[in-house]
Amino acid sequence: CYTKVTTRNGDLLLQPVVEETKVLDPGVAWIMTDVLRTVVSEGIGRPAAISGVSVGGKTGTTDQEYDIWFCGFTPSYSAALWIGNDVNISLSQYSSAAASLWGSVMSQINANYGGSYPAAPSNVVTATIDTKSGLLATAASGKDTRTEYFTSGTQPTESDTAHKTADICKDSGYLATPSCTNIEKKSGIMRPYIPNTKVGDYKLELPHYYCN
Repeated sequence: CYTKVTTRNGDLLLQPVVEETKVLDPGVAWIMTDVLRTVVSEGIGRPAAISGVSVGGKTGTTDQEYDIWFCGFTPSYSAALWIGNDVNISLSQYSSAAASLWGSVMSQINANYGGSYPAAPSNVVTATIDTKSGLLATAASGKDTRTEYFTSGTQPTESDTAHKTADICKDSGYLATPSCTNIEKKSGIMRPYIPNTKVGDYKLELPHYYCN
C-alpha cells in the first residue's frame, strides 16, 4: 500500500504498477452515498455530524452491545471507528456513542475535510413512488408518496396497488359479500399480506377476509 518510494533527495526508487477494475456502477455508488448521508442528517448517526461538512456513514452494534461501530466518510476522508473489548463485555452505550466519538475525531482534521461530492451520473433517474407498495404513486396514494433515486432501468413501471377502496360490511367489519345489506365504502391499504398489529399504520389496513 504505497504510491511511491523516493530517496531523501527525491530520486524515485519504487513506483507500483496500478491496474484499475470497475467494481461498482457509478449510479449505484452515488445513490448509496446519498442514502448514507441521510443516516447522519436524519437518522441514528446524527452525533457524527460535523458543522459545514456533509457526512455520511453507518452505525453498527453486535448482540448484547459487545461491539459498537461508526463507519463514515466526508468528501475527502473515510474512517471506521470501533469500541469494544478483546473479550465480550456488554458496553454501557449504543452505537450513537461511536458516532459521536467519530465526529469528535474527524472534526479535528483541519486540512481540507470539506469539499463536495460528485454530481449525479447520467444513469441516475427519479420516480415518485407510493411508500406502502414501492410502486409508482397514483392519486389514491395521497400523502404516502416520495421521490426516490434509481439507476435507469430499475425504477418501478407499475402503478400502486396497495391503496384501495372496498365495500365493507358494517355488521362484521369484513369485506362485504352479496348477502350483506349494511355496507359502507372504505378507503385504506391492502397489502399482499396481513401486517403485524405493531406496524405503525396497521389501523389503515383494509380487512383481508369476506364477511361470514
